[in-house]
Amino acid sequence: MNKPGNHFAKKSMPAIKTKCESSPSRLAMKVLVALVAIFAIEAIVFHWRYWLTLAGIISGNPGPFLISKARLAVMAIIYVLFEIFKPSSAIWNIKFFDMGARAKVSLGIAFAISCMGMGAFSQLSGQAAWLEQGPVYNEGIEAVQDGNQYNHLADALLSGSLSLDLPSSPILDSMENPYDPALRAQLNKEAREPIYWDYAYYDGSYYCYFGVVPCLLMFLPFKAFTGMHLRTDIVVVAFACLTLAASALLLVELAKKYAKDISLGQYLIGFILLGLSCGVLEQAFLPRIYPIPILSALFFTYMGLYFWIKAERQFAQSRTWNKAYLVAGSFSIALTLGCRPQFVLACLLAFPIFFDEIKQREFFSVRGIWNTLAVIVPFLIILAPIAWYNQARFGSWTNFGASYNITGGDMTSYTFSAAKIMIQFLEYLFLPFQLIGSFPYISTINTSPLLQKLPMLFTNEPFYAGFMFLTPVTLCLFGLLLKKPRRALKERGGLKLSVACLAIASFDIVVASYVSGTNMRYFADFAWLLLIPTVLLLWSLPSNDGPKGKLNPAIALLSIVGIGLYCWTFLGTDRFGALYIECPTLFNVVKNAVETLI
Repeated sequence: MNKPGNHFAKKSMPAIKTKCESSPSRLAMKVLVALVAIFAIEAIVFHWRYWLTLAGIISGNPGPFLISKARLAVMAIIYVLFEIFKPSSAIWNIKFFDMGARAKVSLGIAFAISCMGMGAFSQLSGQAAWLEQGPVYNEGIEAVQDGNQYNHLADALLSGSLSLDLPSSPILDSMENPYDPALRAQLNKEAREPIYWDYAYYDGSYYCYFGVVPCLLMFLPFKAFTGMHLRTDIVVVAFACLTLAASALLLVELAKKYAKDISLGQYLIGFILLGLSCGVLEQAFLPRIYPIPILSALFFTYMGLYFWIKAERQFAQSRTWNKAYLVAGSFSIALTLGCRPQFVLACLLAFPIFFDEIKQREFFSVRGIWNTLAVIVPFLIILAPIAWYNQARFGSWTNFGASYNITGGDMTSYTFSAAKIMIQFLEYLFLPFQLIGSFPYISTINTSPLLQKLPMLFTNEPFYAGFMFLTPVTLCLFGLLLKKPRRALKERGGLKLSVACLAIASFDIVVASYVSGTNMRYFADFAWLLLIPTVLLLWSLPSNDGPKGKLNPAIALLSIVGIGLYCWTFLGTDRFGALYIECPTLFNVVKNAVETLI
């Protein structure tokens, strides 16, 4: 029998050890070591010239010893990301659908930080002041630019009109072809008439050719209740955050249907791709009117697929249809007709999503008549008023007015060029950076030697690199050409959806190439269609290769590198809203941080 004293000693020692090695203590020590390492790297590695000059090894004046806050911030972010995604991180061992409250709170915080970052990011290009100044005559295009088009539309609708209350120019009325940009600019160079840029002009009146749904949902109610205009950049941020939320929900349903065993880390990879790499950063950087139809359509598409997959999954489990989900999914995707019409092609994804149920005659049969109507009728309900809206403005229910746009090209006389479209298709996906010798070391496609032989590929808007070059993890899609990855995806049930996504993406790229050439803003039209099969394919790979596997951390690294490459393009000096003009402090901080190292 143990003595009381010895018993007390044996019980107390483990308690002391546990306290000393508690999680908060280890975390505090790791943070302290990381901070010391970060400052040491900044002081020694990034200031190597200073120390060598001070020691007399190289000649010159060492100059002041300046600490770069930008480098410190970047190194801190890199450290945090490394801790989150390193091979030994707990996120690879936590099953997503079994995670505890602490992991869920952390996930919520990460999402909130993403939304706040999106809001801050949207202000870098200084568009708030530009939007608030109203109409401004631009001598470069000899026309008036006014980014408040949706507010003008809200005013028109509230007054019972479909045309915008803007002054018509005698020059446009007198031209046989008012959409000829060269002649229009020549005639207006001295007259300086209020010809509105990027507005649809038809039969003597101006119209908004952008989808009407965002106006009905946000701009019109705000004006009706407050009597004030709603600033466009605020709506861009709102739809960007809604898109992030919708991508998070869609990923949950995709995982429940196609990859129930994924880890928290694999879900985060999916969010980095489907949420942040889908083109939302490109839209948020220049928060004018153009991103609103795209982001709103992306939001409704994600929500529509979310409801449809949820409906199918629940039927597969209970053999009972929740028709509310079918209806909600169809309404969501149908609303894209009033945002950005090409997104309505997402309705074709109903066939791979409900493939088994269609085979079982749950649709397109007498037994499945109510399911069929639940999917089809919402499209008819949304199509009817939009068709009337187009017919009343332009005399055709299929004409949304984009061809009547007063812009840098005559969109009423586009000609089809198969060679041009094929080259632009490849550019959209695979164009590498055009490197130059000065910061930020990249330039637009317009500096490419290819233009010397094919000047028709000159772009009116900055284009820095193809989507797969900026999102290199999507190159894994070529794995579908191999039998083993294809079989793995098929076994999980995601092959049909993936193939359908890739087919629609190809069509969307062709349309974008034909209508407007290469434009990074239009990545969002097809990026999500490449990213969904990418995520499903990555989720179908062997899960982490054991506790010390490095496959998923490597994929996470590649995904984050893609975000970094994309963010680097925002330093480009040819961009609209270029940072070196609109936010010179940030631009010079990054420039000095990089050039000091070199």
